[in-house]
Amino acid sequence: MTRSRMGGGHGARCALAAVAFVCVLAPISATARAVSKESVSLTFLAYVTYQPAYAAVIASFERAHPDITVDVTYTPTIQSLYQLETTQLAAGNATDLLTTYPGCGTPISICRLARSGQLAPMLRKAWARRLDPRVLEYSKVGPSLFAFEPAVVFDGLLTNDTMFKKLGLRFPQTFAQLLAFCAKARAAGTIPVLMPAQGSNTLQQLVADIALTTVYAKDKTWGRKLREGKATFEGAPGWHQALAEIVRMNQAGCFQPGPAATTGPAGDSMFAQGQTLAYSMTTAHKGAIDAAKPAFTYTQRPFPAAERSAQNVVLLQLAPALSVNAHASKQSQAAAQQFVDFLARPAEGAVFARISGGLSEAQLRAAKFPGYLSSFLPLYTQGRYGINPIETWWNAAVGNALTTYGTGLLTGQESIDDVLEAMDAAWKLGPD
Repeated sequence: MTRSRMGGGHGARCALAAVAFVCVLAPISATARAVSKESVSLTFLAYVTYQPAYAAVIASFERAHPDITVDVTYTPTIQSLYQLETTQLAAGNATDLLTTYPGCGTPISICRLARSGQLAPMLRKAWARRLDPRVLEYSKVGPSLFAFEPAVVFDGLLTNDTMFKKLGLRFPQTFAQLLAFCAKARAAGTIPVLMPAQGSNTLQQLVADIALTTVYAKDKTWGRKLREGKATFEGAPGWHQALAEIVRMNQAGCFQPGPAATTGPAGDSMFAQGQTLAYSMTTAHKGAIDAAKPAFTYTQRPFPAAERSAQNVVLLQLAPALSVNAHASKQSQAAAQQFVDFLARPAEGAVFARISGGLSEAQLRAAKFPGYLSSFLPLYTQGRYGINPIETWWNAAVGNALTTYGTGLLTGQESIDDVLEAMDAAWKLGPD
């Protein structure tokens, strides 16, 4: 029986868990199952956006492994996931399966948790030999593998294609066209671009997406210069341009009223209800949107950050990964490793990717893009993409500064210089 918990919803009972607010739902399945003494109940902490994909995989896993059940707690926002997982790890009562992020750029990134002894290594994994090198690099610390990346997703704008057609609008290909599009959408009485900025990495990811075009594509050595102390965020014109685009969009009325008060789940619901023409979000939210049964067709499109369409570069995001808690019991660790191995099978990976809106490892290697991502394929095959730079930064403080101070750009409480100076100060803290 899969027991799933998340914030909000019918029949929920809520409790204050440490410093994070988590609501616990009643069991999804009401069917009782006899439990033997050898049975294992795995605990797992995940972000609610991935609930539809994990629900499908967990159901298949439990059918294949009737002696193992998976008890999932879903957090309502990314920030609450960070907060709850780090709190539980510090208290020694974290779940058996952990959501982690590749690289070093978040509070629950693999390099931070593995180096502090929180993650069990994944040894002798046959599936690791199939992993794309671009993904494998960020799933390891030194020679050791600590996570499985179930999917990669793209950042951009989800578009209500039915409404675009009804209003006679074309999707913008440049930033100037985007501002003109915002004016036309406003005149038609709809929200041009929905931006959820509360408890969310969406603004952070959008700025990083733009920066791939304005910074990294213009100077492919900029990331190395930053690490060598030869470059700064404040001193990079491209970073000023990336944040200026956010400010100009806000001033042009591109976003909904109060984006700093909109969460990711609320944004999913608003988009699914047809309240906006475009939605700034990664493809990972497709499962949650589809679950709401939108009455329109939609696709995902690259964000038009450049002056010319040929200059646009798209962001490839390594989605939240799966790791095993090194402090779980031996029995739970063994069961958790079984679950990871199950999800790493090509068939299960394809199911997870289809529901969650991403690409599995096999699909990425073969460049097999589903229809709703077809506009990304030409840029991908031309090499006009980059790994989310935040995942390559050496500590979590820089991304936190971008999120915190960047949100202030939307409220008018912070300036572009404030954001970049805060990011430089965070960078100087050094590697995690």
